[in-house]
Amino acid sequence: MDILVDLSSFSNYVESPINNMIGGRRTKSRRKKIDKKTYKRISINNNKHTMDTIFELGGFQSIIISQNNNTIFEYGNIKYNRGFLASCRKSVLAILYGMYPINLDKTLKELNIDDILGLSDIEKTATIRDLLSAKSGIYHPASNPGDSLNKPERHSKNPGEHFTYNNWDFNVLGTIFTLETGVNIYDALDNLGKQIGFEDFDLDFNKEQYNDRKEDKSISNHPPYHIFLSTRDMLKIGYLMLNKGKYNEKQIVPKEWIKEITSLKTTKELTKDIAGYGYMWWVFDEDKDHPLYQAYAARGAEGQIIVIVPKSNMVIVTKNYMPRTKLLEKIFDIKLKYAKEVKLSN
Repeated sequence: MDILVDLSSFSNYVESPINNMIGGRRTKSRRKKIDKKTYKRISINNNKHTMDTIFELGGFQSIIISQNNNTIFEYGNIKYNRGFLASCRKSVLAILYGMYPINLDKTLKELNIDDILGLSDIEKTATIRDLLSAKSGIYHPASNPGDSLNKPERHSKNPGEHFTYNNWDFNVLGTIFTLETGVNIYDALDNLGKQIGFEDFDLDFNKEQYNDRKEDKSISNHPPYHIFLSTRDMLKIGYLMLNKGKYNEKQIVPKEWIKEITSLKTTKELTKDIAGYGYMWWVFDEDKDHPLYQAYAARGAEGQIIVIVPKSNMVIVTKNYMPRTKLLEKIFDIKLKYAKEVKLSN
């Protein structure tokens, strides 16, 4: 699929409220209107769009579209490294899990994992693998909001049986990662960043934001591990995934692990979403003729995304304030179908 982009000047800057957030706390934002006389055209299979029509869907802080490892469209401040990734953090953690020897079949009982309200004997049979696929069956309150709106009642599901987008699972995976590796998540991310050429990652800032949150254990003992990256560093993660764990001809993450985390574990019919689910990556469950065949994505609240489209050899990264579905529909001239979208967490 060929994509041609006119890279003429596009001067107006649209700033998104989500990326004026420090530690997830929203601050005052600014917006500017798009200059309707300025055009950037994307042509996909002879279907042309002006970038104006895409920007009308919502304010962008920044966006990069890359094909064949070359940037074909870039907009906004791609160096800004205080951008709140929201739930994209979970997909990043999934990558890190593949860089360390962690037994995914260990149970919470073996790991001595518990929480404020206590876990039942059945809940403690959940494995790391169950949590990675959002099938723990544990519906203990999480430290941060944003779970599925259809979260079942506590003790109503057994581990491994039922998909529920559940922040408790994802937060506990952060705790387990440090317990099993002896490595702080942010140090592990810094190590990854050095290997794939992060340009803007601020290790100290990320740790400071986490330390502020981990002191609050009023709801759960397992805090969220929020991550702050620039758009161009998010793109490097996209490249790593597109190239099956390889960066600059060096295998950074095992190829088999990239395949594992992006393989469909739950279909979109069961997630009630536009995509199915793997190990903390959303996986598009489409046929071979669809533009998003074998595509997958890291997705965060209010449009923070890293989308990998192997069929087009493309990576799309945005920090914005618009529905991710509308962006992909505009770029690929398609209509994505879903029953009811899962509410994503911060």
